[in-house]
Amino acid sequence: MSPTLRNDRQLSELSTPQRNRYFYGKLMDVLHFDLEQEYLIAEQRRSNRLLLGPGVVCGLQVEVIRSGGERGLRVGPGLAIDGWGRRILVPDEVELLPLRLTDEDGVPVPDDDTPLPRQLVLSLCYRECRTGFEPALVPDPLCDGPRHSEAGRWVETYALHVHEGTADDVVRECTSDLGELLREGRIQEALCLLAADCPDPPTDPCVVLANIAVGPRGALKIAPCLPRPVVPTNRMLLQLLICLNERIEECCRHDTVLLKVGAVRLLMGNGPDVVLDSPDERRVILRGSEPLGFEAEFTGAPVDQASIAMGGSVEVLRDGTPVALPVEWPAPQRLRCAVRNALEPGAYTVTLRGERPAIMSVGQSPDDAEPLDGEAGRQWPSGDGRPGGNFHFSFQVDR
Repeated sequence: MSPTLRNDRQLSELSTPQRNRYFYGKLMDVLHFDLEQEYLIAEQRRSNRLLLGPGVVCGLQVEVIRSGGERGLRVGPGLAIDGWGRRILVPDEVELLPLRLTDEDGVPVPDDDTPLPRQLVLSLCYRECRTGFEPALVPDPLCDGPRHSEAGRWVETYALHVHEGTADDVVRECTSDLGELLREGRIQEALCLLAADCPDPPTDPCVVLANIAVGPRGALKIAPCLPRPVVPTNRMLLQLLICLNERIEECCRHDTVLLKVGAVRLLMGNGPDVVLDSPDERRVILRGSEPLGFEAEFTGAPVDQASIAMGGSVEVLRDGTPVALPVEWPAPQRLRCAVRNALEPGAYTVTLRGERPAIMSVGQSPDDAEPLDGEAGRQWPSGDGRPGGNFHFSFQVDR
């Protein structure tokens, strides 16, 4: 008989579980054995989806590879859980060389010499295939026709999808309501707030591994972290708790910890980012490298993100004329100011203010907050050990 086709999305939804009730003399057939399997599969997938959530559990690192004149990607082994709670195991490295768009089954589309789109998304998707064919003593005359064999096993495998587009960054934030409950010590009410909704299974269950930018000459640049969902396993949470404890010890001790600039990186859309070796270094960047902006990493005291304002605490000038760049926070202590397209040629000067209106630290009370220690020298981090002073750096964009 043909195997029963199951609805994988339905197995991960909230539905009334059903399992076999055995009794002496009960006749077991395919439907009963399928019911037994689906009961256990559905329980596992609902638990994976609602208790852990979708994302990468471990591994699945993505890197650019090159062979001859061809560029592609290598995906390392690892484990993920998709949006429907299904485990996806990749046991060995996989190379996508040359890199091409794929169809919904992960099969590369025919190469017609059309250049790749400028923005690509690499996703990992769950797949099943049948194997272990063996004789079927009672073939289905309507569905199987003249066949006299059936697959005896399912193989839980995967497919790698490459399609045009850009996946959104994963955003994890503390909502104002939740933050207020925690500040007031109302833990039970905070837990009730978090447990209020049961999320529905998504339409697309695939796990995003990376965004890929394709340069003018086919060069590939990977953004593997921000768009990638990660499953917070107990191992990860323990490590985070250890680091948070150390961070609390650092930020809450009685002596003053000043907010400083610890590093500056110029963001390139085509090629590796440029890290300034010293605070007063001036770099010349060719526009062909597609300079997008900069990231500044703060050290010492935690930064008060509300104190950051383009044109105020952060000033960007091109040939003496103010330039407004979007302000983002890819990490709590890392400020990003960048555009989607390349910056126009010119001499850029960036000021991170330690004087009014200053970039401020976060204190236990408003009186504990300190402005940026910003005076630049030859060594990182910035500052002279006293709060205040503006931090400047410059770079040149040539045609």
